[in-house]
Amino acid sequence: MRLLINEIKSRVKKVRLENGYALMMDDEEEFYVIKPETYKLLSFILEHEDEEIVDYFSKLYIKYNKKEYQLEYFLKKVLSFILSKQEEFDIDNFKDRIKKQIRNISKNLNLKAPIYISMQILDICNLKCKHCYNDSHEGNTALVSFSEAKYIIDQLDKMGVFMIGLTGGEPLLHPELFEIIKYANDKRILVNMNTNGTLLTSEVALKLKKSGLNSLKISIDGSRKNHNFIRRSYRAFDDAVNAVRIAKDIGLKPEIYFVVIKRNLNDIEYMIELAERLDVDINIRRFIPIGRGEQEIDNILDYKDVEYLLKKIEECNYNRVTIDRCYLFDGRRGNCLICNKTVMTITKNGDVFTCPYIQYDEFKIGNIYEQEFDEICKKVSNHPFVNYNKSDFDGPCKNCESFDICYGGCRGISYVLNDKKIYSLDPQCKKVSSYFSR
Repeated sequence: MRLLINEIKSRVKKVRLENGYALMMDDEEEFYVIKPETYKLLSFILEHEDEEIVDYFSKLYIKYNKKEYQLEYFLKKVLSFILSKQEEFDIDNFKDRIKKQIRNISKNLNLKAPIYISMQILDICNLKCKHCYNDSHEGNTALVSFSEAKYIIDQLDKMGVFMIGLTGGEPLLHPELFEIIKYANDKRILVNMNTNGTLLTSEVALKLKKSGLNSLKISIDGSRKNHNFIRRSYRAFDDAVNAVRIAKDIGLKPEIYFVVIKRNLNDIEYMIELAERLDVDINIRRFIPIGRGEQEIDNILDYKDVEYLLKKIEECNYNRVTIDRCYLFDGRRGNCLICNKTVMTITKNGDVFTCPYIQYDEFKIGNIYEQEFDEICKKVSNHPFVNYNKSDFDGPCKNCESFDICYGGCRGISYVLNDKKIYSLDPQCKKVSSYFSR
C-alpha cells in the first residue's frame, strides 16, 4: 500500500474540483476528467502523510459493480490507468485520455479558472530576435521579483491552476529563477519554461531539474543559417541544439519550438529530421507579427504555405510533431486554447490577458496586484476573445459551415493585420483568400 501511495503522489500532480466534475493532471502534463468522488480520494492522498493514509485506507472498502473491494484494489486500477496510458477505463467512469486536446474540456465544461498560465518573469534577453513578439533585449530592465512571483503563484494555487509556463525575455537571466520554480513545484504546480538555449549548461540544467522544472521549450527556428540570421547570433543554432541534448540527458523533457515564417518554411523537413535525431518532440508555432515582429510582416505564411507545411509534415511521418492550434487549416483546426479560457497570460507588470500576443489595454482582463485572481477569472466569459459567434463576423465566416471547427481562426493575427478589428478575417484561411481575390 505504501509503495502504491508514493507512486500515485509521484504521478498525480494536482486535482481540481469544478461544477459537477473534477480534473486531474499527471506528471506528463496530460489531463483527465474524473468524478468528484475520485477527486476526494486523490486530494486526500496528496494532502496527507503516508502513515495517516495507510492507517485510514486499510479500513476502507469501495463498492464497484455491486461488489466490495478493499480500497487498495481501486487505487491500483487508477494507477494502472495512469501508467499504461490506456485509451479506455471503466472504474469510476474515467473519460478517454485527453492528450492535450484541452479544448474539449473547456469548451463544454465551464472552467472556473485556466488550466495553464503563461507567466512573463522578465523582458530582458541576451538576443534580439527579428520576430520577437515582446521586443525583448539586453537593455530592458523589468523583472518580477521572487516576492512578487510568490504572491502570483499563491493566487494561482488558490484557484487550482495546474501549470505555469515561465517566459520572458530569457528566463535563464532571472536572478531568482530557481527559487520561483521550486516555490511553484512545492505547491504541486507543474512548471515548464521557454528558452533560446544559449545559456543552458549542464550545471544550470541540473539546478533546474532539482528545483522542480518539468519540461523545457527550446526555440530552434530552422537550419543553422536561418536560425542564426533570425536570432542575430552566429552561435545561436549550435547552442540551442546543444541545449536540447543537455536537457534530455538531465531529464528535463525538452521540446523544440519552431516558429515558421516564409524565410524558414523550406526547413520543415530538416527540422523534423533534427527532432527525430535528437529523439524529442517538435512544436510547429505560428508567427504573430507584433513587437519587433511587426517589421517581419511580409514573412507571414499564407494558406498555400500552410498547405505545403502540412504536406511536408505528413510526408515526414514523425509522430512527435505538434501543430500550434493558432494555425488555421481546413477541417482540422480546433479552437485556440487561449480563446476558450484554458490559457491566460500574466505580464511582467501583473496585467492579465487571454492572449500573450495581443497585450493591448482594451483587452486587459485585470491586474493581479490590484484584484484577486478569482475575481479576474469571473470576467473571462465576457471577453471578446472568448464570447463570440459567427454572426459577429463579416465576409465568408458569417455563413461558413466550418465555423464550428475553426471559430474564425486566430483572433490575434486577424486583429493585428486588419486595422485592429477583432472580428476580422484570418488571412491563412483558403476561403478568406478566395473571397478577397474575387
